[in-house]
Amino acid sequence: MKNTIYFIMLVCCILASVAGAAHPFLLVQESEFPALRTLAETAPWSVMKNRAIRDATGYIVFNPAEEYGDKCVDGWGIISATSLAYILDDVNQATHKDSLV
Repeated sequence: MKNTIYFIMLVCCILASVAGAAHPFLLVQESEFPALRTLAETAPWSVMKNRAIRDATGYIVFNPAEEYGDKCVDGWGIISATSLAYILDDVNQATHKDSLV
C-alpha cells in the first residue's frame, strides 16, 4: 500500500513538472532530480532505477483485452515505472515523457 501511494504521488509530480506547474503537495520537485539521480547510482536505489527503466521500456505490456482489474494493475505499473524512469534516466527523459503524455 505504501508503494502504491508513493507511485501515485510520483505520477502527479511528473505530470505537474511536464505541464510546468508547481504544486505544494508533490513528493519531489524538479530541482531535486539531480540529487535523486545521484542516489539512484547506489544500491538499493540502483535496483529500483534499473527495474523502472526496464518496465518503462516495454517489460510491462498493456493488453486491452484483459479483465478490467488486470488492465488497472498493468496501467498502474506502466505509469509508475515510466514516472520513476523519467526522473532517474535523464538521458532518455524525453522518451519517457512522450510515453506518459
